[in-house]
Amino acid sequence: MNSGVTLTVNSGATLNFASGTGITINGKLISNGAVFTSPNETSWKGITLTGAEGSSIQNATISYALAPIIINSTSNITISGCALNHSSFNDGTSYQAAIQINNSSPTIISTDIIGQSNSSNGVRFFNGSSGSFYYCSIENLGYGNGVIIQGGSNPTITDNSITNNLYHGVTVYENGTAVPQIKYNTISHTSKNYVGIYFQSSTGVVQGNHVSGFVYGTWSRYTSSPNSGGLGEKGGNIFTGNTSGIVASNTSTPNFGEAMPNKEEYYGVCNQSYGNDVYNAEAVSSSTIRAMEVWWGQFPPDYTKIYMDGTSNVYDSYPETAVNDCPLTPPLEQISLASINSSSLSSSSQPEDIINQATRIKLAKNYTGAANICRNLLKSTASDKYRIQAIVTLFNIFQSSGDSTIIDDLSRYSTEKGELGIKAKLLLASAYAGVRKLAMAKQLANKLISSYPNSETEKQALFILTGLSGYDTSYSAVSLTALQRLMTDYSPSIDSGLVVALGGFNSNSLARMSKTPNAQAEKEALTEDLNYQLSNYPNPFNPTTVIHYAIPNNGYVSLKVYDALGREVANLVDASKLKGRYDVNFDASKLASGIYFYQLRVTDPQNSKNNFVSTKKMLFVK
Repeated sequence: MNSGVTLTVNSGATLNFASGTGITINGKLISNGAVFTSPNETSWKGITLTGAEGSSIQNATISYALAPIIINSTSNITISGCALNHSSFNDGTSYQAAIQINNSSPTIISTDIIGQSNSSNGVRFFNGSSGSFYYCSIENLGYGNGVIIQGGSNPTITDNSITNNLYHGVTVYENGTAVPQIKYNTISHTSKNYVGIYFQSSTGVVQGNHVSGFVYGTWSRYTSSPNSGGLGEKGGNIFTGNTSGIVASNTSTPNFGEAMPNKEEYYGVCNQSYGNDVYNAEAVSSSTIRAMEVWWGQFPPDYTKIYMDGTSNVYDSYPETAVNDCPLTPPLEQISLASINSSSLSSSSQPEDIINQATRIKLAKNYTGAANICRNLLKSTASDKYRIQAIVTLFNIFQSSGDSTIIDDLSRYSTEKGELGIKAKLLLASAYAGVRKLAMAKQLANKLISSYPNSETEKQALFILTGLSGYDTSYSAVSLTALQRLMTDYSPSIDSGLVVALGGFNSNSLARMSKTPNAQAEKEALTEDLNYQLSNYPNPFNPTTVIHYAIPNNGYVSLKVYDALGREVANLVDASKLKGRYDVNFDASKLASGIYFYQLRVTDPQNSKNNFVSTKKMLFVK
């Protein structure tokens, strides 16, 4: 149907399509109560609406279509009360889904996507799409994910039932600065595989969802920073009956509850994570989960079910004493950005406190203040660990605010040597994609791939390339090539659900992929490229400092402090340690001011070539 032409399909009409045919609307489609199908139950193409402003499909049944509804560059369109069924939902493209939404903003309400054993994905938002998807159901996709959001898309996904599908419930992948809203959905699985709500290099708002039956209830991966609500809001998510509830890996910082003392200020609190088989919260590979005012299923919580490795943190202060022990709404008139600033920071503030304050200011949407705190920490003499946390927090601020000046910061620090420079390069490539400088993102990612073959850095760069087609379909071949590399070289750490979400629907390839996403694999991969490190911050200090060290191999670690005369004054570590990053607090309050030396000694009983000794100086000034 050409532009300017309206096709009206009245109630009771049945449109039959032969195999390989379909309908393309460049004008307007108005349909209520019609049936779109194939008379011989053979596959047909489906309905494509391109620039079809004002179209409306209500109470329709669309059967046997490979791509039942494709919406291109249309901002005003309504899909309501429809049923999409009897199809693989696989049209042979990289965007396979029952409803494909490309650079569009539809309203989709009370629509059922009913899968079968070979059905691919339910709904895909890409290339800057938005709109609403609510009161719908997606069920029984035998080979698919429920909802996929990518390429700078910003939809509201609310009050839906996403159940009994093979792979992930909701996937937010390489989504730039968009902040999709995922609220009040029931997301469930039957076989403890895959992830309920999965974020990769993305952010979003997650509130009021009930997620059960997955390996991970929610997984924030590769510098993701979703949150469960703003100032004075309640998160209200329930993660139960999963293997692990709230999971973060690879420098991710999800917020599932931030609370100030006396509950004077809080953000997205009152989430529940309980009754999960292994962990209710799990943070690995330099990640931080903020999970305050959470109900953990009992009081006091069972802390054996809250796990963090030596590089990560779970902030679980003020746990709920009962399932209904949620704070009353605070006096919001007493809370302002003026009370949430950097005034409490001093030159002696610990780097961890500085990062925490920046995170709180970011939650209060004072993005400029939060960014400036991170910039100051990056300019300091802090250890690489905290400078990396600062650059990651800057990127999180970019994700939430779209502040393009942060790209300049990432570019500046991408020239640094060591882990900080590598991390800044990866974040810069992802940021370029987020502002649609796709050629620059591709160039930088390819440079990282050539510079760091067979490494975690290469893998992350390949993931960035796979996300480019979400912004621009002309990058489909680039993304597919990168995906094939991931499947060939990194199959243990990429699961079948993610492969299908990225358009790699191939049963032969999927057989090699994992059914069980594993955050621990992220921890192990992150430590592959470690070098020996030893530093402390602050320096000079009064009276405490944090000594950071990293070891690339397992070994026996000795960390001691000596005075200027060579006398031992503290034995901080004397134990076997796994390879990784560690922080040790040194308190000199009982010592005299002056110069002290700290020495790291690592002994590898299996290989003496891995033995290591380093001594550094620090100044204690009362």
